[in-house]
Amino acid sequence: MKKYVITGGPCSGKTTMIYAISSRGFDVIQESSRKIMKKYGIHPKTNFNIFQKTLMKEQIEIEKNLEKCNFDEVFLDRSTIDAYIYAKLGNLEYPKEILDIVKSMNYDKVFFLDMLEEYKPDHERWETEETARHVGNELYKAYIDFGYDPIDVPVLPFEERVDFILNRIE
Repeated sequence: MKKYVITGGPCSGKTTMIYAISSRGFDVIQESSRKIMKKYGIHPKTNFNIFQKTLMKEQIEIEKNLEKCNFDEVFLDRSTIDAYIYAKLGNLEYPKEILDIVKSMNYDKVFFLDMLEEYKPDHERWETEETARHVGNELYKAYIDFGYDPIDVPVLPFEERVDFILNRIE
């Protein structure tokens, strides 16, 4: 199974991109953080440590269970690397076992979406624009540190941006 990660800082269009890719017939895995906020009522702004620990547990479970699916290829809205870096940015340290699990996950390609030109906070996206840019930069560096060569996805008209990604999975 080929696994492609769609990542980037806050307000880069990841969730919208995942929906678009899904609408074109590809299998996708939605971002865990929004599910956790809705399912458990936990928000990173009010309970960061519990949120991040729950997020990492859910993300690891999702990615480990992918092998049971009959996908030829799948797009993930973020990965365990994202969860690990968000925790690290919040000064939450995971035990070495978690880092080993994160390192053991393998992705075929990582698509890093540039931040959209107009930053729009919402209930789930609570960071300031400055913080969002910092998070994006740290995520990009992290993927490189974990041995990946992220493919930069520029801000383009929407359908062109979708095609930009899909044309690079062959």
